[in-house]
Amino acid sequence: LGGPGRYLLTAVSRCFNRQMGWNAEHNSVGRRWGIGPTLCLGVPLTLTLEEGREARLVVLAPDGTRRDEVPGVHRNGRLQFEPGPEHKTLWYELVMEE
Repeated sequence: LGGPGRYLLTAVSRCFNRQMGWNAEHNSVGRRWGIGPTLCLGVPLTLTLEEGREARLVVLAPDGTRRDEVPGVHRNGRLQFEPGPEHKTLWYELVMEE
């Protein structure tokens, strides 16, 4: 990551609409987009920052407003966050401190 500032992180594995229809090659849905709401699967992950870096990881609502924070844990001098599907979001704001 770069220097101090705010970064948008997106964590998702698959997204699809109900009744969406793929072609035989499975590379296009053409006009068969299906119906919403779109279903997306969040993924568990571990975000590890460089030694000595400090940050906050904020859970974002679909409209971009801040909800709560993912707690950070210091391990071996590095800060780690473990966001996942339990936060019911695909978007996080990483706020890197100076």
